[in-house]
Amino acid sequence: MILRHVTAASKLDSIGTEGLRAGAYLTDNDDIEAYYIETVQDEGEEAVILAVDLSSLDKKALKPDQPGIDEPITTALDMDEEEIWEEWENTKRKDWKACLELIGSVMYAKAIPPEVIFVCEGDEMRPLLDSAPKP
Repeated sequence: MILRHVTAASKLDSIGTEGLRAGAYLTDNDDIEAYYIETVQDEGEEAVILAVDLSSLDKKALKPDQPGIDEPITTALDMDEEEIWEEWENTKRKDWKACLELIGSVMYAKAIPPEVIFVCEGDEMRPLLDSAPKP
């Protein structure tokens, strides 16, 4: 499974050196991605979509996107806050998988090294670093 992260193009050099910082949010939801693309563009920046293969991440570092539960992007989720809160409260396992299913995003508690990050260009992905293998 591929998870994505939207950021400003101006941050690519830093990410190429340091990777994504601990606490980065990842999504598999096209509408959440579009929301963040618009947010970056509204700030006057060019948006870039980064991708990470779930298999390259430490599953123990994947956590629920608690801010996304507390203040969900309702326009992207086609649900209102109360529906999301109620569904989350009724979820037996409040783990990253349940969060990804409900709101389409998770938080990664560790840094993500640049070697496992890809840049999305249309339907294609290229390694952030030329030396990185393609998934």
